[in-house]
Amino acid sequence: MPDHEYRVLPAPDRAAKTRDEGEDAYARALADVLNAEAQQGWEFVRAETLPMKERTGLTGTRMGFRTLLVFRRPRDGQDGTRAALKLLENRGDSSPA
Repeated sequence: MPDHEYRVLPAPDRAAKTRDEGEDAYARALADVLNAEAQQGWEFVRAETLPMKERTGLTGTRMGFRTLLVFRRPRDGQDGTRAALKLLENRGDSSPA
């Protein structure tokens, strides 16, 4: 079983409505997404830009690109602390080595 689970989210399309302008506002919107995911235990891995078909009009399509943010976190019971504690329990030793 894999050690991690992954979550993929679209990067923000536009800047948050703040007093910042241009790149600062977009950076704040991106930081907000990263911080919100970190609060839930997700670690940012990387951003990927991938091709995607987009609809245009009623029947048309065109190729576009979408930036996705990839996050990961240990599966339940797979974080290092729990694994180390379980190892100590199995040894019958409660003091760190």
